[in-house]
Amino acid sequence: MWQKKDPVEYNNTIINEQAKVVDLVVDFNAKVDAENYPEARVLLGKSSIQCDSSIKALEALGDYDGDAAFKDAAVNLFKFYKRASEQDYKQVVDIAEKGEDITEEDYDNLTNILQKLKTDEDALHDVMQKAQTDFAGKHNVKIMENADDKSGAIQ
Repeated sequence: MWQKKDPVEYNNTIINEQAKVVDLVVDFNAKVDAENYPEARVLLGKSSIQCDSSIKALEALGDYDGDAAFKDAAVNLFKFYKRASEQDYKQVVDIAEKGEDITEEDYDNLTNILQKLKTDEDALHDVMQKAQTDFAGKHNVKIMENADDKSGAIQ
């Protein structure tokens, strides 16, 4: 159980771990867009490691006054990113690296992977956002949007 009595610290600990993971995913997407596939692959490895680290950090964090919904939602999102980094995003790079040799089947497969990733990510992000909103409401704190990354750090 979270030992400190400050819900702002608890929230911001979770959001800071989310930022570490999401920053790597954003960097990965930028490398793929720039067709820098070797660097994209390096970022996949870093992302997987960061997901493990963030999951461990949040599991060690525990609940807040018996409430673990927000933390659990974040852990589920990080598990998604870990799986995506090790499987789905790797397939995206494998296909993208084919360049002009992409087949129609490759393109269809890529489209399906990207659509499923977006659907799954959006659903998990929505659950986390709702859990954060519920957490803030229970503990009478206000969520302020972070101008840099649109995360919900509580102020």
